[in-house]
Amino acid sequence: MPSVQERARLTPAQLPELFQPYQGLVFRTAYLLLGTREEAEDALQEVFLAVYRSLGTYDPARGAVSTWLYRITVNHCKRQQARLRWRLPAVRAEPDELAQPGIDAFERDQVLLQVLARLPADLRALVVLRYGWELPFAEMAAILGIPLGTVKSRSLLAMRKLRGAMGTER
Repeated sequence: MPSVQERARLTPAQLPELFQPYQGLVFRTAYLLLGTREEAEDALQEVFLAVYRSLGTYDPARGAVSTWLYRITVNHCKRQQARLRWRLPAVRAEPDELAQPGIDAFERDQVLLQVLARLPADLRALVVLRYGWELPFAEMAAILGIPLGTVKSRSLLAMRKLRGAMGTER
């Protein structure tokens, strides 16, 4: 990984040094937040263009490169959702179908994405960061730029809403 000074002078030919190890992180986060492969692919390009433009702003004292990339990705996806006024797809499967052995992992993931899409963007981002990437609350707070207590309370709210949407309310 190049140093901060080297990243500030990064040329287009050197961008793969950052792209290769983090493209999966950006794509998966965008896919879970935006809901389609096409939107995630567009986000991947846009995020790394933003990364290239702002390489000089990365401060290792404020967090890891991955934290910086999560923040850029989440912010991009929120802006994209607002621009598109993203309409949520209808859930095609009933919650009980999730437990049936005849449904493969891909179909379960599609249902999960559709249920996840029912959450407001800020709650969806929390679920993706916490349960998709298993990030600690403190890192989530840094990525989202909100207080730690807010992250915890919104995470609880998001899980309640998800359980309700999936019919698994306890």
